[in-house]
Order: sequence, then structure tokens, then C-alpha cells
Amino acid sequence: MKSLTLLLLAGCGANDCYPNNFGMFTNYSILKTKTTSAGIGIDDPKGEVDPERIQKTIQNVSECISAVVSSGGISDEELAQNECFSKTFDAEIKQCIVVKVAPDWKVSECTGEQVFPCDVGNFRCEQKGQKPDQVCPCSCRGIMQAGAIVITPNLRMLPGTLTSMFTGCLSPWSGKLAACASQEMIAK
Repeated sequence: MKSLTLLLLAGCGANDCYPNNFGMFTNYSILKTKTTSAGIGIDDPKGEVDPERIQKTIQNVSECISAVVSSGGISDEELAQNECFSKTFDAEIKQCIVVKVAPDWKVSECTGEQVFPCDVGNFRCEQKGQKPDQVCPCSCRGIMQAGAIVITPNLRMLPGTLTSMFTGCLSPWSGKLAACASQEMIAK
């Protein structure tokens, strides 16, 4: 595996950290309150996560995507299946990334998952076999917001959201990208 040399830190503006901003489904205030040793911004209002664990998880996902690219990338079929907007993946970790822990997360009484409110619409939840309603609205476990990543404290969706950010693929859960988006990438 590549070492920290993969962490080529580049400065960038607040909203252009990654070109793959898929929409604004949350409206959290993003305030970088901590920085990891590699310069990754953390906004964790309740102090629920270890910044270095987040940094290591980001590094794991970056290295995984770089390995996919080095092995020839993914097929046109996988690009379509993963809902990719581009064939070009950017696994370089940029210093402007901020990981926000949603302050209003909760454990869903319907799924048992840590979730937070978002306005992603019911379609994505229905794709997962859920039936959103007043008691169990469609909620998020991880999502991008203006160059930041919003997650829950268990980091469950951090690898998947990062994989989407680095690749421009909305559904990185199959083919070669599935390993990069998996919970196995979460640092212990």
C-alpha cells in the first residue's frame, strides 16, 4: 500500500474542494473546529469521533480508489451501474475537506441505524426497501454538503460518501468500488 505520500495536500476554496457536489440535501453550518495531523478539517460539535480515525479512514479509501485506478479502472458497465458522472477519479486527499458529525443524529426506531435529517427525497430510501412515512421519514447516514461530508458518529457511511466524493459515483456499492465504499475501510 502507498504511504502518506498519497496525501498530497492542496489548498482550495470553501466550496470547490471536490467537483462532485451532487446537490444540497442538508443545510448544516460547517465550522472546522479541529484539524487532523494531515490537515483534514473536523466539525464535531459534541466531540464524538477521533479525528485521527477519520484521517486514517480517508487515507484507506483514497488508497483503495488509487488501487482501482492503477488496476485499469472500472468498466463502462460498472460506471453505469454505480451512477458515475465521470470516468476520471480523483483520489487525492485535499486539505480543504471537512468532515461534519451531524449534531442532530439519532438512532432510527425503524432501521436501528444512526441517521440525521436530510431532504434527499423518498426515492433513495425506497431503493433500499424502506417505506418512508411520518414515523420513519427518509433520513441520511452520510452525505456531501458543499465540499464537506456529513456523517454520524459511528462513521458507517464515511467510506461510501468518500468514495462518491472521490469518484463522482452516486452508488459505489458494486463492482470494484464496493470494497472502497465498505465498512472495512473504517479505521479501528
